[in-house]
Amino acid sequence: MAPLVLVLTDTTRFPAPVRSLEPLCALAPPGSVGIVVRDRELPLDDWLRLAEQVRTLTERTHQRLIVADRAEHAARLHAYGVHLGVAAGSPSALRRAYPELGWLSRAGHGYSDLPQIEKEALDAVIVSPVFAPRKGRAALGLERLGELAREIAPRATYALGGAGSADLYRVRELGAQGVAMIEAAYVESPESIARAIAASLSATKG
Repeated sequence: MAPLVLVLTDTTRFPAPVRSLEPLCALAPPGSVGIVVRDRELPLDDWLRLAEQVRTLTERTHQRLIVADRAEHAARLHAYGVHLGVAAGSPSALRRAYPELGWLSRAGHGYSDLPQIEKEALDAVIVSPVFAPRKGRAALGLERLGELAREIAPRATYALGGAGSADLYRVRELGAQGVAMIEAAYVESPESIARAIAASLSATKG
């Protein structure tokens, strides 16, 4: 099962992600949470230490470790997958370079302009900003999210930008796989997020 909730680390604002996210990982259904280790501003040794701590957490709780951009470390970390920023290069070239690579996602900016071979190399796309402005860009809104989810299918779509647990059911109704969170994952109660995931899974089964 692909995760329903992706949590993007931001150690500048939330410096202890493992401690903060441990309750959510423990409460959520197995495989439903993916932690994307970003923080490229960290020295490599510090980044690897963080990624290894997240790996320990996700292995213990049966959740997913996803590394951002640094695909060369994915196998060593036993990562579920890799997430690429828009400047990270070609998804298809990455798959050729790392044939053992699993799940591969990309930021959604410029997705429509990608050659088909690049789209086919992806498993998921993170679309932003959906619910709130981000980095100077206006929010896309739910109607546009639904359009993009249909365009991106059969690849999974995740909604980033002001998304919280209350939005999970709505985005899944529109065809998205789930939400990508930064702040909400740290400020919402883990119980609320876990309940939203469980409810969304139950609705899908029903």
